[in-house]
Amino acid sequence: PVLWAFGYRDRIMEEIDVRLVQPLFAHASETSVPSAMDVARILEEHANSTEIAGTELYYDGEDLASVAAYKSNGAYLRVETKPEYYRALQHKTAEKLAAQSKLDKEFRADPRYLTLFQKSLDVLQQHGVQVVLNEIEEAPHHYPSSEAQAVARAFMRDVVQAEAARRGIPHIRADFDLLSDAHYFDYNHLNNVGVAAYTKMIAPLLKPYVDAARQIAVPAADPAAGG
Repeated sequence: PVLWAFGYRDRIMEEIDVRLVQPLFAHASETSVPSAMDVARILEEHANSTEIAGTELYYDGEDLASVAAYKSNGAYLRVETKPEYYRALQHKTAEKLAAQSKLDKEFRADPRYLTLFQKSLDVLQQHGVQVVLNEIEEAPHHYPSSEAQAVARAFMRDVVQAEAARRGIPHIRADFDLLSDAHYFDYNHLNNVGVAAYTKMIAPLLKPYVDAARQIAVPAADPAAGG
């Protein structure tokens, strides 16, 4: 959409600044390009991935930094082959955010996005769509301080979760205190290690709602009908 760049201009500039210091993606020399067999081995060893529709390679200079796997089911998985490269990028981002930080006592959401969120819940509910609101957080380094993180969490409790509760929509949240920057390859996207850790946390929280939805979708057979 045309307005996408405008809405994400601050984050786009942050990404550009980081990449100018040390590029996230660069073409490697022919001697350093791994073979298809090497890439398959990396994915098998680190991601246990099957049914891969495509891959993309990311480099730090001539060193392979990570392999991105596009699965045939639409999922995306990033396997870090040089974790220290991504930790260094995250550290630089954290330093910049800390230098620019101004601690606010409340989180102020863009009213347009908040209104869109509220109306989306209303439309889904009006059409009988079963919704579970899943709360996620960004990587730890993206919060300038523990106080800033607490402010953001308070907004989620007082506003976002309250909007769900008012509509009778269930709300779930994994314990993000159990995740570190090493579980992310940037400011909010989980790498293969993070995906594994997060899946173990979120699956039990989702399971009751998935089971309930399946029971509604496939009602038990009526014994009287002989079915």
